[in-house]
Amino acid sequence: MNKSKHCYKVVCLIVIAIYTATNGWAQPESEWESFALNVAAYDYEDMPVDPYPESNLFDGEIKTCWVCGSYINNNPAGTYVKMPPNDKVYLNIFTGYGKSRELFYKNARPKKIRLSVYATVHPEGYVTEIADGYEGLKYPREQIITLVDSFGIQTIELDFSRKELNEFSKQVYRQARSFFGPPLLDSCLIVKIDVLESLPGTKYDDICISELFLTGEDCTLNSSTPSTTIKNVYINQAENSLLADDNQNQGIVIYHDPQSVLQLIDVSADNKWAIVISMPAELGEGRVETYYQLINIPDRKTANNEIEECRANYLPGSELFFETYTDGQLMLKYRANDDEYYSIVLE
Repeated sequence: MNKSKHCYKVVCLIVIAIYTATNGWAQPESEWESFALNVAAYDYEDMPVDPYPESNLFDGEIKTCWVCGSYINNNPAGTYVKMPPNDKVYLNIFTGYGKSRELFYKNARPKKIRLSVYATVHPEGYVTEIADGYEGLKYPREQIITLVDSFGIQTIELDFSRKELNEFSKQVYRQARSFFGPPLLDSCLIVKIDVLESLPGTKYDDICISELFLTGEDCTLNSSTPSTTIKNVYINQAENSLLADDNQNQGIVIYHDPQSVLQLIDVSADNKWAIVISMPAELGEGRVETYYQLINIPDRKTANNEIEECRANYLPGSELFFETYTDGQLMLKYRANDDEYYSIVLE
């Protein structure tokens, strides 16, 4: 592959650096690894750069590629992506140079890769001019994948238990609170991808990857089918109860909290789900904290604990709202600890 020098702009490169290594569980004696995440856009002015940078992995264009190393030297670099908070997560990868089938076979491409997961935190003040600093510990299990040598994107399910990853992440977070002095602003899981073996190119030694991204299947929260049709959902006059009417009864108590003032934000079209905001009934000095709650109307219960079990990045009480897809599927949107919005299927 012939390389020409030119300038380019890096936009939102997920991770660019790691400095130490560890293979242990989240124990007090484990070493923390350092990452640079959420890299801001910046220019390489008057500076020659590699025309096949790591940022090409995340540009959504298979005709560009990242050269991660040399087949002859067998020294490919690893890369990192932020893990979505879904139950099932899939790695999508286009190995080789996707500009043409001819260049695909002329260049080297990965044959076997290793996936590792890190639980990371972002302490306050851990920043540079272009990135946020994260510290993390490695999950003790890895996944080895033998790739298909084909011109196209292949999808592989990550073989990691979401429940175990969530528990590991919580353990790392608890340890980080005592290990780092500053408050923790964020936490997330990161997947590291290392190339273990490669296939040779017919002309060039560059090991190429054109695209790499993670996707996930949404988890689902279920409610029961009511025995009688729910006709109306509303807040009582005292503003401390969520009530409902069906074909047989009126004023059915769905949720009651005498210590709070409730405000009804939204009700799903099928009257099975409601979002309410609760505020303290006795107002003290300072800012009043509001708490979003998802109410399962047929089962007469709150579902916030289920959201937390389903998604490790959910901040209890954070913003919630409904969204209906074009196929009629009802989704719960929630604001996560990285200030992004994520979806959960509601049935």
